[in-house]
Amino acid sequence: MHRDLKPENFLFESKGEDARLKATDFGLSVFYKPGEAFSDVGSPYYVAPEVLPKHHGPEVDVWSAGVIQYILLSGVPPFWAESEPGIFRQILPGKLDFISDP
Repeated sequence: MHRDLKPENFLFESKGEDARLKATDFGLSVFYKPGEAFSDVGSPYYVAPEVLPKHHGPEVDVWSAGVIQYILLSGVPPFWAESEPGIFRQILPGKLDFISDP
């Protein structure tokens, strides 16, 4: 599990149009074994709801990938607040606004 997926942790191998995309910053990554649970928190905007109660598994990387896709499509993060606790309060219910313009 990477556990800190965000756009800043991806780099292109070169400037060419066919450049490969590479993941970086494996500081929070771990090898997952079924049944294990973890409690570290990555970057606030990309944190899955399961991370906040301090019990999560590999699903957190899927959530972070979805947040990245949301940002790429809309230009804004799906959850926003002035502070980390505010962001976490937005994330916990997991309700996304697909109606408002970005």
